[in-house]
Amino acid sequence: MLGFAEQFPALVVWFKNDLSQCLPYSSWADRHDVKVPKTFIGDQQRSSWAQETRRILRERSNACPIARVTGLSGIGKTRLVFETLGNDDLRNLVLYVHAHQFLSSDLYNRLQIDEKLNAVLVIDECDLQKHE
Repeated sequence: MLGFAEQFPALVVWFKNDLSQCLPYSSWADRHDVKVPKTFIGDQQRSSWAQETRRILRERSNACPIARVTGLSGIGKTRLVFETLGNDDLRNLVLYVHAHQFLSSDLYNRLQIDEKLNAVLVIDECDLQKHE
């Protein structure tokens, strides 16, 4: 079972309760930027983006899809991604981390080496240079 669980970094972080590098979805949900406002109301464009993103993430043929969400500060980018990944089949794979923490994390190195690992990474505050 340990070998199977190690393929899912979000599960390992949750079990170990080691939140020093990244947060599983359940802990990310406690952050202010996704709790306020309490109700999320999406428009047609955001709903369409969320639906397409979920479809791509569920499709196993694409080895490593990347979705970059850009825009002005405070318009709800983080909340949109949070709501998009809220379904049970996706939330259990989610790890939320700030870009500067991720690049120096053990997880970054493990993901570079082990192709069997399976996670949905939400890397926040990632400028264009780091994204490349």
